[in-house]
Amino acid sequence: MKSKLFLFLLVSGIVLSGCTKHQNNPSANAEVQSNVQITNVVELSEANTFLEFVLNGEYDQAYGMCNDEMQVFFESGERMGSMWEDILLSVGGHHGHGQPGVTQAEDVVLYTYPAQFETGDYNINISISKEGQIAGFNILTAASKNLNAKAKQEGPTASADLPEGVAEKDIIINKGQEHELYGKLTYPADVVGSVPVVVLVHGSGAHDMDESITVENKPFRDIAYFLPQKGIAVFRYHKVTYAYPEDFDQTILTVDMETVNDAVAAKQALLDQADMDFSNIYVAGHSLGGMMAPRIAKAGGYDGMILLAGSPRSMIDILYDQNKYMISVSGLPQDQSDAMEAEIDRLYAEAKEIIKLSPEAMTGKVVFGSLPAAYLYSVSTPSAAEDIRELDLPILILQGSKDFQVFPARDFAQYEEITKGLSDVTMIEYDGLNHMFMSSFMEVPDLSEYKTPARVDAKVLEDMAKWISER
Repeated sequence: MKSKLFLFLLVSGIVLSGCTKHQNNPSANAEVQSNVQITNVVELSEANTFLEFVLNGEYDQAYGMCNDEMQVFFESGERMGSMWEDILLSVGGHHGHGQPGVTQAEDVVLYTYPAQFETGDYNINISISKEGQIAGFNILTAASKNLNAKAKQEGPTASADLPEGVAEKDIIINKGQEHELYGKLTYPADVVGSVPVVVLVHGSGAHDMDESITVENKPFRDIAYFLPQKGIAVFRYHKVTYAYPEDFDQTILTVDMETVNDAVAAKQALLDQADMDFSNIYVAGHSLGGMMAPRIAKAGGYDGMILLAGSPRSMIDILYDQNKYMISVSGLPQDQSDAMEAEIDRLYAEAKEIIKLSPEAMTGKVVFGSLPAAYLYSVSTPSAAEDIRELDLPILILQGSKDFQVFPARDFAQYEEITKGLSDVTMIEYDGLNHMFMSSFMEVPDLSEYKTPARVDAKVLEDMAKWISER
């Protein structure tokens, strides 16, 4: 059951099951250091054996090592192999891996293997339960401080892929501080005088500046390359948990540490550009970034906000709905679906009680099987609704009708209620677009849809440009 949870909001990274991005994710670009001593060589041997089975295509043997929850998720060794091979389509062939780092969690030991694939460095995470079975398995993008250091050493760069009439410059957020972040400002090459600028804020997960979903699907790059052609600058940057994954203890991580603080700092980094003049600075958040955009706008003094597939609801409620949807499209036999739904209901009720605790009492507690309660609490407190009504800023709210990560009938509809009576609100729902604002080609969409190369829909980009230009 845990293997299904929190999957949908993680729009970057490649998740098979089990552990999520809210577990420790040591860098694969440097030697991984163990957080605890490897005292149980049997557990390590189990992790090594499981990984070798997967890499050698012996999926039935790997499946047999999994606990009951993992076996329910994968259904069979054949389906496990199919999912792994789908991932290889995104990351390329496996070129090797090193010795794992180890982290002791509440009920499992997490082994993190720094691995090299055709498209770059990734972490392969394998969790072993107290009973010695495989309790979690995923592969996540890895990065390190070297990424930022390299960018600073190279200085301003230009991309050969830039559209005609578009220029680009490098900007560092939090300059001189511990967690400097590399970003790019994309702007009209013939800019004269002041221009409006949009700061892009990522969804859940450790995203690069393009919010890359696969090697080819990069929604933030699509936005950054289009708006300057309409006289609007765009600033995007690497997320701190992408650039410094080894620096954050996931048990105490909050959404302010992960998202809000750097989005506020991004505005200041723009204002520090002596050679640029910005008429208005807007925050445009996608998914989790959209949920946090009102808080960012309030803390950073932004001039307006664009909410791309965001939600004003509690993260707990969204996770519940996502998992219900996942079960409904899983194709599992009815008895298994019923059992999974009952477990989701139980975990949801448990989570709602835990979230009522004080922040101090939440420390170390998890909800939905593995997610830090304090993090989810930080996402929903204070509420987006309170900030939206208090700010009364220009706001553009966009949603795809075939989004299965946030839901038009719940999330978009709730924005309509919250914004009633505000002075400058534009809401648009796009028929046939998914959570990435790309065309949905599946009658009943699921995550596999994101593997198909696509671009952010032109109508969405045009509407964003029009809304900004009108202000």
